[in-house]
Amino acid sequence: MCQQLRIVWPVLLLAGCSGSPSSLPSMPSTPAVPTAVTSVMVSGTAAALGESSQFTATATLSNGRTEDVTTQATWQSSDAGVVTVSSGGVVQSVAPGEADVTATYSGKTGSERVRVEVRREAAARTVTGVITDDTSGRPVVEGAETQVMDGAYAGTVGRVDANGLYSIGGIAPGTFMLRARANGYQSRDRQVMLDSDVRVDFALHPEPPRQAPCAYVVEPDAITLPYVAGQFTATIRRTSGTCAWSATTDASWISLFTTTGNADGSLTFGYVANPTPETRSGTLRVSWSGGSVSLGVRQFGDFDPCVAGIKVGNDKARLGGNSISVPASGGQFTASIEVVAGVAGACGPWTGSAVPPDLASFVGRAAGSGVPGAVTFVVPANNTAVARTVNIVINFERGNPSAVLTVNQSAGR
Repeated sequence: MCQQLRIVWPVLLLAGCSGSPSSLPSMPSTPAVPTAVTSVMVSGTAAALGESSQFTATATLSNGRTEDVTTQATWQSSDAGVVTVSSGGVVQSVAPGEADVTATYSGKTGSERVRVEVRREAAARTVTGVITDDTSGRPVVEGAETQVMDGAYAGTVGRVDANGLYSIGGIAPGTFMLRARANGYQSRDRQVMLDSDVRVDFALHPEPPRQAPCAYVVEPDAITLPYVAGQFTATIRRTSGTCAWSATTDASWISLFTTTGNADGSLTFGYVANPTPETRSGTLRVSWSGGSVSLGVRQFGDFDPCVAGIKVGNDKARLGGNSISVPASGGQFTASIEVVAGVAGACGPWTGSAVPPDLASFVGRAAGSGVPGAVTFVVPANNTAVARTVNIVINFERGNPSAVLTVNQSAGR
């Protein structure tokens, strides 16, 4: 049997020793090579403004074949204000401009740059009109123009001719905001619904005149007070503009008699005696819309009093001040400074000033080392039709009460 098997071995491959049939041994199979996506290409052309078009996404596989994956890809627009894209690759043109349309599939992304333009050849509408002054009705020419403010034609300008007439042509039907403006006038807007040639007139209102900013000064801007109680009047002068003012103080020992005004005026305040030997300070502030100015106030502490007066001629120097009357032609006068009460030696050095300063000037040095003393001043001619007053004020460095001479000058003819 075994010898027979050796002789006819091809037959035995099909039969066992017992002669029963047997199957061939199985051979291992070759595994399939996976197919990968190597790139994605996007193709398509943007439609005209307001219309849509179909874009296509094509995947290239590792085996060289291509496959349409438009409905399977994830679509995106880089600028939805220019174009939008649906999940199926439909691209809608929204506004003029450029954007990238991209498709992503199996980790690969492709894109196509698109440009949306306005078809100017389809725009054949015209807006015309005149720009006038709404107070006079006359045409406005200087710098006058209209401008489209939004939509596809934003920035388009129509300038007026010598008769105030403007024209903007080549605009497609639609709705937009139109603005008219001119030098020295407030601009004005009109909503325009354009489906055919249309006339849109504008009446502009002149700009209100610009006012100078308001400002005030206080004269003087600093004073020194005696230790005794008293009152003082400063001058508030408006230098520009028109506005109201208000006065405040941060010192409890100062009482304001004047707190508000709306033009030139006086700031009068009272002050109580300083019972301490120390000098104290406070501030009066005049404020208005857009600014403020301060008056610094110092008050000496308590010490031996000296109250002086000032007079002209044979009048007696009085506590609280003297007064004289002078003609409109003015003149030169000499005033003497004398002790009215207290200790003469306690008055100490003094200086003279005129309030307001432009209504009197001093001859020689307006100062002295003690009392008695004298000062010479000149009152200029009054060429106005209004009487006026100037105060000659003697201030003492040690803080004793000031001596005041009131000069009342007649009006000129």
